[in-house]
Amino acid sequence: MAKARRSEKGPAFNENESPLYRLFSRKDSHGKPVISEFQFAAGERLRADYERAHFAAPITSSWEGERTSGRGIGTISDNRIAALSDDAIDARRRVHNAFDAVGPELSGVLYYMCCLAGGLEQAERMLHLP
Repeated sequence: MAKARRSEKGPAFNENESPLYRLFSRKDSHGKPVISEFQFAAGERLRADYERAHFAAPITSSWEGERTSGRGIGTISDNRIAALSDDAIDARRRVHNAFDAVGPELSGVLYYMCCLAGGLEQAERMLHLP
């Protein structure tokens, strides 16, 4: 299954960094995966859409320097969404739709596990869950 995903266009996948993949690999007492292949695939689509949507703030340095002359098309503006591609806007819509579909009770867990690739324990801690 991992081979098929690697050939798809999208963000790179590293099984060792994915808490969702670890849940999919883990078996319950009956020998079945803790989450189904369908659930795993949905979580991976959410992760890929989150990355395509450019929600995360850039973490790299900009060596361009501050622009002092007129405001060109590439200058920093208050409306960052205007600079997003159609693919990024579509990905944002899909992420919002996914969170709306699961509701506020589960959207936080999905955000930490699928989008931020944090573990279930981290999600429980950050959301103050038992």
